[in-house]
Amino acid sequence: VGDSNVTLARKFLSDSGAIVVGFSFFEEGLMVAQGNPHGIRTVSDLAAETVSIVNREPGAALRILFDELLERAGLTGECVKGYDHLVASHNQGAQLVALHLADAALGLRAVAVAHGLDFVPLDAVRCDLVIPRDFLDLPAVRVLLDVLQTRSLREELASLPGYESTHTGQIVGHV
Repeated sequence: VGDSNVTLARKFLSDSGAIVVGFSFFEEGLMVAQGNPHGIRTVSDLAAETVSIVNREPGAALRILFDELLERAGLTGECVKGYDHLVASHNQGAQLVALHLADAALGLRAVAVAHGLDFVPLDAVRCDLVIPRDFLDLPAVRVLLDVLQTRSLREELASLPGYESTHTGQIVGHV
C-alpha cells in the first residue's frame, strides 16, 4: 500500500525530487450500527436486499477501494442498495448510520468509534507526507520533520482507534 505513495510521488515529482516520510497507518472499512445487526463482514454482505449504504464520491480513496473490492467479489454498484447515495465525509456517513438512515457507510475506525458505531475493517492504509527537496530547508518543514520524530506524537497517533505509528517520521522513499 505505502509503496504506491512512493510510486505516485515519483510520477509527479521526478523532475524536482522529494522525500516521502511516513505519517501513520489507519484502518478503512465499513461503519455499522452497534452490534452489527445485519452481520456485515465483507462487501459481499452489502448486496443483501435488507442492507442499505451511503457511499463516498467517485475519486475518493475509500470509494476506489470499495469499487475494487466489489469487483473482486463479482459485484457491481447496482447490486448494492444506496450505492449512488453519496456523502462528502466520513463524519456525514457515520451520522447517517447512527441515525439509522443507512446500515453501513465507508469510513475510518476512529470516526466509527467517535460516533458509537461498530466497524468492519476492509484495509489498512499508510498515509505519507511528500516533501519536495527544495522545501526541506524551510523552517516550518524542519519543525514538522522534528515533530514527526517525537515519541509523544507517535504515542498520540497510536492512541487513536485504528491508527498505528510504526513508520511515523521515517523516510520511506526518495524521488
